[in-house]
Amino acid sequence: METPLCRLCGKKGESVNHIVCECKKLAQREYKNRHDNVAKVAHWKLCEKYHLKQTDKWYEHAPDSVSENDEVKLMWDVVEAKRPDIVIVNKQEEKVHAVPADKRIDEKENKRVEKYQELKRKIARMWNT
Repeated sequence: METPLCRLCGKKGESVNHIVCECKKLAQREYKNRHDNVAKVAHWKLCEKYHLKQTDKWYEHAPDSVSENDEVKLMWDVVEAKRPDIVIVNKQEEKVHAVPADKRIDEKENKRVEKYQELKRKIARMWNT
């Protein structure tokens, strides 16, 4: 009999998100590699948008911890606990945008918003935003 549960762990529905981000039977190293490759594409596209240094091909892109020009400061994996993955400081608008790790943030949005309030205040003080 077929079941909608994951064939690896048997605990949750076998969705793309479960296989890519949640299944306990898959190695965390593989999650991190996949996650970093997706984030690398986002970083590469942001470099293109803001005219920052980038390679011709996304898969050859090795994000610098900090890339900067007169318009933005783009940071890769430099915030406490390695979250969020990418931080964009828009110097002209004096705004900070963060790119989170995965869609599970939606499930716990209120908890995370509360958790990161102090970090938000620190960043705001650091960049006078």
